[in-house]
Amino acid sequence: MSQFTNPLQRFSIRPVTAGMFLLLTALLLAMVGASATAQENNTPDAQPTPLNGDDIIAASHEFKILSITEDGDQRKLEIEIPVTQDTFTASGQPNTNFGLDASLRIGYNADPPTVYGAMRTFLQWDVASFIPSNAIINSAIFQMWVSGATPAGDPPMAVLGRHLADPWSATTLTWNSTQPNWGSEIGTGSIPSTIGMIQGDITGLVRDWVSGANPNYGVMLQGDETQRERQRVLYSQNAGNGLYPRLIVDFTVSNDTTPPYASVNGLPVYSKNPFVVSWTGHDNEGSDPNATGIAYYQVQYNVGGGSWVEWINQTTNTSAEFGSGANNETYQFRVRAVDRAGNVQSWDNTPVTQTKVDTVPPNVTMNSLPEYTFSNTIDLSWTGSDNPGGSGIAYYDVQYIENETVWTTLLSNYTGTSYTATGASNGATYGFRVRGVDNVGNEQPWSSVPQAETTVVNQPIAIVNQFDPLFIQPGNPDPTQVRVTWQAWTPPGTAIVFYTLYYRVNNGAWVELTQTSSQSYDFVFPSTDNAEYDFEVTATNNANQTDPFNGQTEAWVIYNMNPPYIEIQSHLPAVFSND
Repeated sequence: MSQFTNPLQRFSIRPVTAGMFLLLTALLLAMVGASATAQENNTPDAQPTPLNGDDIIAASHEFKILSITEDGDQRKLEIEIPVTQDTFTASGQPNTNFGLDASLRIGYNADPPTVYGAMRTFLQWDVASFIPSNAIINSAIFQMWVSGATPAGDPPMAVLGRHLADPWSATTLTWNSTQPNWGSEIGTGSIPSTIGMIQGDITGLVRDWVSGANPNYGVMLQGDETQRERQRVLYSQNAGNGLYPRLIVDFTVSNDTTPPYASVNGLPVYSKNPFVVSWTGHDNEGSDPNATGIAYYQVQYNVGGGSWVEWINQTTNTSAEFGSGANNETYQFRVRAVDRAGNVQSWDNTPVTQTKVDTVPPNVTMNSLPEYTFSNTIDLSWTGSDNPGGSGIAYYDVQYIENETVWTTLLSNYTGTSYTATGASNGATYGFRVRGVDNVGNEQPWSSVPQAETTVVNQPIAIVNQFDPLFIQPGNPDPTQVRVTWQAWTPPGTAIVFYTLYYRVNNGAWVELTQTSSQSYDFVFPSTDNAEYDFEVTATNNANQTDPFNGQTEAWVIYNMNPPYIEIQSHLPAVFSND
């Protein structure tokens, strides 16, 4: 098959036949059945379909060392670098970003429903992380996979490659946004309309990237943008089928024979699930002039000192979140590094980095309080514990609620197990609840109801009991009067001397009705007119303390002896006319 090559010999694209796979026998399987697949998936707007069986070209999106060959004081490596970012832009949708699209597109799309117009593909590979700057680049081949084309049976489309001179982001790039400046042309090639892999030689460009002669901002591919339906669709890194764009680079470096070193950073004795594990490493850069730098790390863990389990196979990151922890289990971690020359650190079989997972919060509750507290201070205490084997209680949070209103924070991050609350209001009922927080941050859920409750009585209190019935109407045993009763409390060591009873009619002015030592009074209705009567009572003890008069209704009764009569539906505030 012919190859279209720029005279600069820096860029070319050609479809791959079976004989061209010899270079990748350590990684790739032969593409059997590519023609059949082409007939089934030649629709450019179809969603990419993962290939099956022998058609699976790559199983994961990761850096790979394909081969290492020693040659005297030099080492020759062949590696695979996955695309770092890829996307395309479309003149027909100039403000749309396609950074998460499963496809890359080149050419011109004129057919509905999705009219993309002219389309250009952008690619970038992180070469610097995997190839040392002193490496000799023997060859660099990029590979991509065609998933669709129009029109059917179209001759190969000419493609121009351009070096990019500015940084860009696949997550923001659009046709109308600030795009990277085009650098020089790096070559031409062509893309067929058949489904399958294509590859191009960009050895010269990768040499420039590694040496620093040109900054590595990636490349742009531009096809036939004549306004007609003619396009090529290729898989992007988001296709999820392993057919992402990649670089196969063959290079030679000085013989770095010293393995790198990495270790897991210390972990706390206890951890909440999930938790972060981090590690550090070096490649003896200060002592070995041939050091090539760390290419990636591998991380393993075990449970309770058992068998080691692969956690992270190849990563350039130096931390990750571990989310598989079970309560009361101890996890150990170890890491090893592999440098760019392929030297592999030996596993450490006796790691000291471990942590015990605690996922269960403490269980704490308030100790009971007396029904009445005869002071404006309330002595609180609580007890509880963390779960067996847990990290232990770090602190407590305490809240209170007054007269069933809203919960208010009393204490935060408090380490004691008792506290005296001051400033309590006479006659108010206070509820309290507590929660424990352990040393890894597990929080006990708040109780929905008070765990302890008390009513404050630091001076006399008297409250009128509600009437039953609430309506005095014809048929009552005695329609001329009603008995008013009340409850009362006073601090220990004191006694109530007398009560003062007040009433009002139809929300009018309050009137002092009587002073009495009894806890009841027979109230005679002063008029035969229909009316609402409200009552409030105060108490005075022998310490000359008096429950203050607030002018607030404690109980009420409706006098309704004359028509119109109120029909009692439920005990709600009554509205009536006084004719």
